[in-house]
This record gives sequence, structure tokens and C-alpha cells, in this order.
Amino acid sequence: MIHNILETESVSYTYPGGRKPALDQLTLQIPQAKKTALLGRNGSGKSTLFLQLLGLLRPDQGAMRFRGQPYPDNRRGLRAIREEIGLVFQDPEQQLILNTPREDVSYGLRNAGVPEGEIRDRVREAINAVGLTHAADTPIHALSLGQKKRVALAGVMVMRPRVLLLDEPTAYLDRTSERRLLDELARIHDAEGVTMIMATHDMNLAYEWADHCIVIQDGACVMAGVPGEVFARVAALSDWGLSRPAVLNLWDAIPERLRHGHLAPKALSDLEDWLRHHLA
Repeated sequence: MIHNILETESVSYTYPGGRKPALDQLTLQIPQAKKTALLGRNGSGKSTLFLQLLGLLRPDQGAMRFRGQPYPDNRRGLRAIREEIGLVFQDPEQQLILNTPREDVSYGLRNAGVPEGEIRDRVREAINAVGLTHAADTPIHALSLGQKKRVALAGVMVMRPRVLLLDEPTAYLDRTSERRLLDELARIHDAEGVTMIMATHDMNLAYEWADHCIVIQDGACVMAGVPGEVFARVAALSDWGLSRPAVLNLWDAIPERLRHGHLAPKALSDLEDWLRHHLA
């Protein structure tokens, strides 16, 4: 059984003309069928890692593995990997290229030569899954940002990838749109077992959402573990350019005699429920 679906081993990469490596001896593992939060300040190497995982950039040195096998060194093999790894951009405008959600979501399938009847069925299913059936033929420019992000997600998921890369998926969304998008990601993960890797600067989201966290600094992995382990490193968080989740700060403000024997809540709503129950 493969426990890590993606691995990098001592991967280094410097952009042409760059003065220092964007990735520097990066070694990490992505657990299969889990939700991994990729954390680090701007310029730490998160976006470069995504491009390496997609095979759009190749390491200057080091090794990368997918499903336990080395990345291929030919175009055909890399194309096959990209069929199993999908990327949802932070800005959906970079991803949406056609006029309506129905047209845009069908684009990848049509390029792959999928029969038209299957395209219609898969596109209808994908658009319905993200709650946009009513807007399937609405011009893209008339959609809200949250709707555009869901169209971009549908356009990736219609290809049925096994790994989903998410670049700041909740950035600039209001709370309602964010919750709707996260609910859809949860449905995809639970129903299809898709491995998810989310690059985010939102530590509250990372702590609540992720099964596993990886911290990258200056192109190297400096910490990996479950969220509780990562955010317990209070002294190191500032050095990594990370804040501590608000729910943990509030939890620590509760007298220890009341907290004793209880696990820290994952979300503010969980903390609210705990307070109502124990302080009533």
C-alpha cells in the first residue's frame, strides 16, 4: 500500500537568472487521501513546489516520486501525471478562458478527446456538484468571485484527478462563499478520496481543515506533522512567518483547571459549543 502519494527528496531549483534557490534541498511527503496544508510566508517556495508537482518545472537536482515511482523525464509521461494532478489557481480569472461555465468546464474533456455524450454528462454532474446548475449558461463575467472559484474547481474536478492542488482557494471570499467552497471540497474529499494540498496564509483555516501540515521556509521543509504538533511550536511560528490560530489563543486563555482533560477545539464554533456546555 502506498501511504505517500507524492514525495520530494533533496529537490533544488533556481529560476533562470535567480540569485538563490527557490527550492533548496526540499524533502517532504504528501500522505495519500489526506488534506495537507502547505504553509509559509510569501516567497518561501510554495508556488514553485506546485509547479514542480505538476511537472511544469523540473528540479535542478533531487528526485520526485508519484505513487512511489520517479517522475518521468519525457513529455508523454509528464502529461499523464498532469491528468492525475489538478491545480485550482488563487485567481480564477487565470483559469477561466471560455464564455460560460458549461463551455469552460467542458474544455479539458474536449481537448482530451472524450466523446461528446460523456462530456455532456460529466459537465452536467460537475456543475451541479458545485451548485451552479442555474448559472451554467451565464456569462462568466457576470458571476461573483465565489461562483468563479467554484467554476474553476468544477473545471478541474471534471477531469477526475487523484490529487488537487489549491492555491489560496478562499482568498478574497466573503464568509458565506468561503463556507460554500469548503463544504464542496469536503464533499469531494469524503466521496472520492482525493488527496488535497492547500497553500494558505489563513492559519485558522489550516488548523481547522488540514489532516497534515507542512511548513516551508526559504525553499526547505522546516516542519511537518498534524496541525496540533505544528501549532504547538509557539516560539518557532514567528520565525516561520506564521501566526497562531485564534481558537488556540482563546483556548489558552481559559483557566487550566477548566481545560484539563479536554482536547483543544479545532474551530471557533467548537469552542463556542464547549463554553456553552461547560460554563452554563
